[in-house]
Amino acid sequence: MQLLEVNDLSFTYGNHEVLKNIDLSIGAGEVLCILGPNGCGKTTLLDCILGVHRLAGLQVYLNGQLLQNINVKEKAKLVSYIPQKHKESFPYRVKEIVVMGRAPYISGFGAPKKEDQEIVYNVLKSLNIEAFAEKIYSRLSGGEAQLVMIARALAQETDLLVMDEPTAALDFKNEGIILSNIIKLVKDQNKSILMATHFPNHAFQLESYGVSVKVAMMKDGEIKYYGKPSEVINEKTIQDIYGVKTQIIRYNNKKTKVVQHSIVSTLE
Repeated sequence: MQLLEVNDLSFTYGNHEVLKNIDLSIGAGEVLCILGPNGCGKTTLLDCILGVHRLAGLQVYLNGQLLQNINVKEKAKLVSYIPQKHKESFPYRVKEIVVMGRAPYISGFGAPKKEDQEIVYNVLKSLNIEAFAEKIYSRLSGGEAQLVMIARALAQETDLLVMDEPTAALDFKNEGIILSNIIKLVKDQNKSILMATHFPNHAFQLESYGVSVKVAMMKDGEIKYYGKPSEVINEKTIQDIYGVKTQIIRYNNKKTKVVQHSIVSTLE
């Protein structure tokens, strides 16, 4: 059974059809990267999967259950969400932000138990950010804050994580840290990840480190290409999806012992 199944999903805003006949699935320990230009429907697709938009058919299943039949609390035990950006107005400490991920397991008027606090500490430790526990979240750097968002999602103890542009606005070092942690989550904890990204190289990097990864390349609300990165990302498909001429460089990665790919644009 797949953790996520999307069957012939279409969605409209008024008379504007935003998504058309979307089919995709994710199993345990797999990553699916949604690629495409701005406005192609990536975020709307994530919102449909998360239940933000009301759907009318048998289109989205989480762990074998129809999305419409799952209440909010139970849904939060199946899938967690890591936003592109998160602003916090109140001066919460990092551990207080992360413990919010335990909300599905705490009664409405209850307080976090010792077990919840231990889960929070173990999650922070697994991401090597336990030293942040007492820091004020709003004072962290972009990369540190994004790791805290991943920690909050992990505290929910879901098998499926949905990430919307997880490395957006991060510098080169922090981008690498986030991707490294995604690899660890999949390979060490068997997590499954649905990730919208603007960077095809992310999919190539995950594949080169032995992660089971597929890409769905979107254009105008449709998935035009679907499969393994090395099979479907090429100069022709990038030209079609983004309208950009590129060259894909292939070379042997001595560390992973696989052929690695990197995309460079060929400006005219």
